[in-house]
Amino acid sequence: MIFKMVSWRELQRIGRFGLVGVGATLVYASGFALSVKELGVTPVVGTTIGYILSTAVSYFGHQGFSFAVSADHGDYLPRFISLSICSYLISTGMVVIISDVWHLPYQIAVAAPTVTIPVINYLLSRFWVFRRGIHRLDHGS
Repeated sequence: MIFKMVSWRELQRIGRFGLVGVGATLVYASGFALSVKELGVTPVVGTTIGYILSTAVSYFGHQGFSFAVSADHGDYLPRFISLSICSYLISTGMVVIISDVWHLPYQIAVAAPTVTIPVINYLLSRFWVFRRGIHRLDHGS
């Protein structure tokens, strides 16, 4: 039923977003896990390192590939940075609660944001960050 409500173009966007997201998520998760395991940093510092590394992958991948919009960085970049900060705060909050409050292993702390943040990011990227460029593509204006 949901596939009848979503256009083929939108399904392609979701697929491209997923590919970029997988790459960015692998960068995030690797940066997080390696910094905790190999550098001995706390999970909160580890998630920060992972986010910094994955942000550039996400922005340029989503702008140029996922949504295939022109490089209007003056419009998109401030919104993307705002989204990234919010995602970071949500993710870090999850990590703090899971690792520092509940004292669960960092593997669980990395799994929670890895699952939830991509959904939040797609919706906000699609309907806020890159909305103007997508509208121009879809409506030829």
